[in-house]
Amino acid sequence: MNQPQFDHLRLSLNLRVRNRAAILVQTLRMLAIACALTGVTGNLAKAEESPNTAAETKSTANTAINGTTAKNQQPDWIDTLQIHGFATQGLSATSANRLFGNSPDVSFKLRELGLNLSTRPTPDLLLSAQILSRTAGDVDNGDLRLDYGFLDYAFRQSFEDKWGLRLGRVKNPIGIYNETRDVDFTRPGILLPQSIYLDRARSILMSSDAAFLYGEQRLGPGTASLNMGYGTPQADDEELERSMLLGRDWAGHLRGEASRLGRILYQMDSGWLFGLTLGEARMDFNARGSDAPLLSDGAITLGYQLLSLQYERPDWSLTAEFLRQTKKTRGFGPLLEDGNTAGDNYYIQLIRRLSERLQLLLRYEEGYVDNADKQGKDAAAHSKLLQSLGLPGVARHNLYGIDWTLGLRWDPAPNWVVKTEYHRIKGTMWVPFTENPSIEAMEENWDLFLFTVGYWF
Repeated sequence: MNQPQFDHLRLSLNLRVRNRAAILVQTLRMLAIACALTGVTGNLAKAEESPNTAAETKSTANTAINGTTAKNQQPDWIDTLQIHGFATQGLSATSANRLFGNSPDVSFKLRELGLNLSTRPTPDLLLSAQILSRTAGDVDNGDLRLDYGFLDYAFRQSFEDKWGLRLGRVKNPIGIYNETRDVDFTRPGILLPQSIYLDRARSILMSSDAAFLYGEQRLGPGTASLNMGYGTPQADDEELERSMLLGRDWAGHLRGEASRLGRILYQMDSGWLFGLTLGEARMDFNARGSDAPLLSDGAITLGYQLLSLQYERPDWSLTAEFLRQTKKTRGFGPLLEDGNTAGDNYYIQLIRRLSERLQLLLRYEEGYVDNADKQGKDAAAHSKLLQSLGLPGVARHNLYGIDWTLGLRWDPAPNWVVKTEYHRIKGTMWVPFTENPSIEAMEENWDLFLFTVGYWF
């Protein structure tokens, strides 16, 4: 960022903004120093040779996660060591409802910091890990956690195909965006479509302690890829528990159980991408003394049937995904009866690249918790009983979400990105209960404004 740009930014922000911007700048300086010390300045120089684009950055992120870069000669783990990182600071403002902090006032509790490394001790063995800190209002407090960390053994590699096995904490292959959703530069906007990539359930969507078999095969005019695995998703999360179990943080414990997940993608040379994701996420709840008699030990199984479609051209892209999510509950007692529900969710998204550094996003999406009760009438009728027992209850608009999104992305310099987004939303299906414990205080129709600045190396 040059001096005139900085002066303009400084004049346009109040003292509150400057205090938080200073924190971000200091963080970015520390990351830049770490980059220089680890000898990856060559990567930065290479980035400056060509304009930064979302596709190039997503390729870099996938290299860190999947280790798709290999050398012809026998590598040494020091020589092949790669270190990358990113930092994003944002602000949010809403006309009603809280999202990423006290957003009816301007909130700055939207921050992502990550550092990842990978190395190849041998040509067919990759070790990769990422540490992440995420601040998102009252939902995420910025604690460091292991985002992923796995061993990748490629037991077959040729010009036509590649097959391997990943063991450890592995990113869940769900749809088009899930594996790199924490890296701002790979996301089409600030928020991913919440109808598919729900932030309230991000802990169980993000990664699993699992074993995954993967493969790539050249087939006709394109390349097919397969990811299939078995393992335990991350379910120990307050917001996930609230969204699954009547809006309350219970004394008991929700934990992930052995689950299955698989995805097939077919990327054509002409720019078409077709995908199918099938999977489940199993969770058990162990009630404790204070939970009785309201809730007993029980089990939840979420099912995913996701279709993905994308068409890429040099100056525009069109993406659509459709998800049918099922939910099966067993054993919780009369307040959360045994049952099965299915909800349909979809989005359509257009990206128009106005120049090498500027792109426009337009998206429409809808999501429903229960196709049999799309407007939430039956769920709301049960709400008075729940509230009489001290539970938050359910509003009709908690069961659906409809969102129009308009966004703008600007890459002012290599390794920097600035985004802004406006959402017009009907429904509160995506609003976190942790930040909005009272359904009476929620509003069905609301606006959301987001702004972020990010840096990566």
